[in-house]
Amino acid sequence: MESSQIFNLIRSLLDDPLADWTHNDYLEPFFNLACRNLQMELGAYGLVEDVSEIILPNLPAGTTSLASFTNPGQPLATMWQPLELFERPVGADDTAWQILRQVSTIPSLPPQPAFGFWEYRAGEIVLPPNAQPLDLRVRFESLLPIVSEPYQPLRLVGSSHILAYAAAALVARSRGNENLALSHAAEAQRQCQLLLLHLNRNRQMLSIRPRPFRENYAQYSRLIS
Repeated sequence: MESSQIFNLIRSLLDDPLADWTHNDYLEPFFNLACRNLQMELGAYGLVEDVSEIILPNLPAGTTSLASFTNPGQPLATMWQPLELFERPVGADDTAWQILRQVSTIPSLPPQPAFGFWEYRAGEIVLPPNAQPLDLRVRFESLLPIVSEPYQPLRLVGSSHILAYAAAALVARSRGNENLALSHAAEAQRQCQLLLLHLNRNRQMLSIRPRPFRENYAQYSRLIS
């Protein structure tokens, strides 16, 4: 469903179907806040993950942080939580990727040919200094993109009614209508619980094929070596 359709639902819930005051620019921040809240709630149950993967090519020697890549417009700007990091020599093929080990504290080491480790500290990916340029592949959970266009598609499938009620509740509260806010918030929570039950049931029906012992052992050996 497109955001414009959900905005129309929000207007109906706020008794303003002709958009006399609930124009798009007014509704967008409330809608985006409702999207963030829903993603956080579903993510807390491990049921919805929007996973992205990007390659940062040719990181120069001496790189110790990926903070600059999280700035607006940069490749990691939508990163919510890093999952895995892989490295390879610059220009090597896809068979050369090696996983980095996540640690609680980066060991104090002189520059090495490879990173080897990474730490997630205060929202920043920290690395030991590398002695040569490296390609880095980052796999991470993404925040949903901010809605800024009236016909932007919604990526949280099955959540349109939840978001409409939740956004309407936020608008009502901001305008001092606490009774309407509580009513819409309660319905948003009820719809969210139904979605959680549905997603959880679907996940229980999935069959997961375990990886062969040889593959698991090879990965474990790389991590402890």
